Amino acid sequence: AIAGLVARARGLTIDADEVMIVTSTQAALDLIATVLPPGSTIIVEDPGYIFADSAFTRRDHRIVPAPVDRDGLDVAAARSLEPSPALILTTPSAQFPTGRSLSPERRAALLDWANETQAWVVDDEFDAPFRFDGERPSLPLRRDDPHGRVITVTSFNRLLFNSLRLGLMIVPDTLREP
Repeated sequence: AIAGLVARARGLTIDADEVMIVTSTQAALDLIATVLPPGSTIIVEDPGYIFADSAFTRRDHRIVPAPVDRDGLDVAAARSLEPSPALILTTPSAQFPTGRSLSPERRAALLDWANETQAWVVDDEFDAPFRFDGERPSLPLRRDDPHGRVITVTSFNRLLFNSLRLGLMIVPDTLREP
């Protein structure tokens, strides 16, 4: 049912076994942090979701804040700060807190960089389906990812109600087992 909903609402064609149910976005980040090698370097947006860091710092991963501008995450700046991260955490559809979408050029640069370095990209779909300016929501980053490097994370809390505590991850084949 969730795979069907994701296909209709976000344009992602996925199999049901790619969906992992979690209690929240934070729980998804905690789970992702456990499968990374100890001491991994994580790129996070600055400014960004302030609670994201805690999932990774609890497991002794190194956080590298990268700047955000009108085109979203500055991929070139992030790359200069850390050329080979293990994971890049981004909110490309509606950057938190700016609300900006990652530009098409930056989306391509991010996915190329992730493929080149074998980094994982977490697409936190915070507010992704919502638009208040009349624009259509941008597509999930996973749609542009031919190499299977994107983990999509979202929750139903904004769609239904906060106390529901139901989220999901769409996980690439290579990460399903771990």
